[in-house]
Amino acid sequence: MNDWKKDERLKNISQEKLELLEKLASGIKGKTPNEAMPLLMAALSTAKAKGLNFTTDEMNLIIDLLKSSASKAEAERIEHLLKVFHQMGPKF
Repeated sequence: MNDWKKDERLKNISQEKLELLEKLASGIKGKTPNEAMPLLMAALSTAKAKGLNFTTDEMNLIIDLLKSSASKAEAERIEHLLKVFHQMGPKF
């Protein structure tokens, strides 16, 4: 999952947002959606506390990059995690 950080399309996303995402990506690697959900919620809480808001375009780009550099199993876990997350109601 390291190659996603080198994508040129990330250049307009703040360093603070990217650091939060990198920490989240490394934390959820290899975890089941149930194990990853608390980490995602904690990251969202941290972002909110820091006043960081992700646009829909930023989130879609980041998700696409994470899935494209992930193994098939990791991409499936990301997709499942997103479905669970959206069922809970939070928006990016």
